[in-house]
Parts: sequence; structure tokens; C-alpha cells
Amino acid sequence: MPASYPLAGISHAAVDAGAARVNLEEFLSLVAATSMMEWRGQPGANEHGDPFNACLRSWLREAIERQQRLALRDLPEHYLRFAAGLRDAVVLTFNWNTLVERLLGRVGIPFAFDLDTALRRGAVPLIKLHGSTDWFSLEQRGGPRPPWLELAPLGPAFAGIGRAGGDLLRCYEAMLTPWLVVPSYDKIFQVLSLGQVWQLPWDWLDERLDVQIIGYSIRPDDYHSRARLYPRLVRGARRGRLRVAVVDRAPDAWTREEIIGRFAGVQGCRFWFDGFSPQALEFLEDR
Repeated sequence: MPASYPLAGISHAAVDAGAARVNLEEFLSLVAATSMMEWRGQPGANEHGDPFNACLRSWLREAIERQQRLALRDLPEHYLRFAAGLRDAVVLTFNWNTLVERLLGRVGIPFAFDLDTALRRGAVPLIKLHGSTDWFSLEQRGGPRPPWLELAPLGPAFAGIGRAGGDLLRCYEAMLTPWLVVPSYDKIFQVLSLGQVWQLPWDWLDERLDVQIIGYSIRPDDYHSRARLYPRLVRGARRGRLRVAVVDRAPDAWTREEIIGRFAGVQGCRFWFDGFSPQALEFLEDR
């Protein structure tokens, strides 16, 4: 039998022929498992794992930054309209990119990355549950910190993490690793590194709220998110505190039924399946 990777359907022959299709999340789990077993004491390792794991995070970040720059050249008007409506909201996001920050900046709405700071400043709480592509360690364990790198501490909720300004591509050319929670088997350990930020969804979803879920449909294998978020949505909707609306893209009936099934216990949940568009924004505004 030919030697194969520990991922279903991926063989050396397929990789050599350029015919292999790699599931990124499975691949990240493989990398995380290897990193956890080998990185301690390895030259070039840092708080993000072995050199390959750290490099992979930097590569992902660079790809996201380049795509975001292209997207910002022709920003749809309804994105700015959506951002303007966030003035009295709490934003929970799993995205690594900085698009929400850019949108809030364009419409003149201040934001902060933890609830206490946001309430004190009268700003929108922007809670990035998976970290951010412009967050880096205040202390670089894998090498010296470049003298030109300026990091603004995120606050007491994020010990040891700062936010970079300026040209982020320069950070990746310097092989700096962003602070990201990647979707892999060891996600729970990565989440713990972000301090108490994951406590907010648990507490906040006890309030009386309109909950709008955009482009995130609680994958069945994302056990940590399901354990923290889904029970609160179910309980709040059944008690009449939460009104939940989901916006996603589902091109066929099978995908629509799959997404609906993931929110089966959320009473009164409404769905929009044609992606985030001006019509989707009208759907969200129709309460």
C-alpha cells in the first residue's frame, strides 16, 4: 500500500500530482498535534508552537490582509450602513480580519476589545473570540522584538498581547506570529490564552437582546462554541429574552436544512440564506 498522510483521501501520489484537496481545518489539527508533541525546547519555537505552526499562522494572516486590502477598495454601501447600526450593540466575532474595526472607524464609532473598557469609554464592545490578525505578543519569546514594532496593550483582559499599527505586511515579512485561535483539536488551550474574553458570551446572553448571527452557523464539530453559545441561545429564546436571526449562504435545500437543524432548539429563529446583501440587512432590521 502506498504511504499516506493521516488525513482521509490525501496520499503522497495525489500531492505530487497536484490532485489533493486538503481540508484546511483537518490540516491545522494535524499541525497542532505535531506542534504540541515536538515544540518544547525546539530552536525557533515560541508561544504559538513550533516554527512551522508559527509560520503557518503568519501565512494565513498575510493572505487575509492582502484579500482585505482588495475588498476595501470597493466596499459595498450596505456594509457601512450595517456598521452604523452597531452603535448600541455588542459585537462577538470569530473572524481574524480587521474589517469590523475598519468599518467602525469609517462611520466614527469608537470600539474596545473588552467589555469593561468599552463601558468606561462609551464604546462598542468588539469581542474577538478567535484573536486578530493585528495582535502580537508584547514579549517575543522566539526572537528579539523589532525596534520599529509598536504595540498598544489591549488591556487587563489580554495579558501579554498588544495591537500593531502601521503596515501589517511588514510584521509578516519579519516573521512575527499573530495571536490567532485556529480551528483545531487543541482549540480549548488556545482559547484559554485569551484570558476571560470567552466569559462574555455566557454572561451577556442572559440579557434581553436581538441576536443577529451572520455567516456563522455553529459547526457540529466546534464543540467549544456549541457548549458556550448554543445552550444560552436555546434558553434565552424559550424564555422570551432573545430574538435570534441567522444570515448565511445556502445555495441548495440540503444546506439550508443543515443550518436550520443546527438551531433546532432556538424558538422563533429566523433565517436568511442568500448571503449578506442589502436585502439581508433589511431582513435584520425587520424586527
